[in-house]
Amino acid sequence: MGFVGDLIGRMRISDPVPGRAEIVACSPLTENSGTSANCRMTLVVRPEGMEPFARDYHCQVKLNRWPRNGQSLPVTVDRDNPKRMKIEWGRIPTAKERARDAARARVGALRGLADR
Repeated sequence: MGFVGDLIGRMRISDPVPGRAEIVACSPLTENSGTSANCRMTLVVRPEGMEPFARDYHCQVKLNRWPRNGQSLPVTVDRDNPKRMKIEWGRIPTAKERARDAARARVGALRGLADR
């Protein structure tokens, strides 16, 4: 499902359920001079109050939010038709935000070691 597919899929979600999708496999980010690229993922989806399920998902992803194996993504799933699913890309930190958070966590850990 691409960007347009995400938009159409989102419009058709009649009974939205929030959840998480764990990336089991994700296509690698290849050299690309653009701002987004096609991404293929195999996901384990866990909607709140529903049975988990596995699915393949294809979409257009901004390069600065490129997902990685093992990452947990926020999703919205249609309770009546779980094939209708949208990844909430706006709630996923950019690469720059992830790097900043990792650096802050590392500094905090180092400061904790210095206090011992």
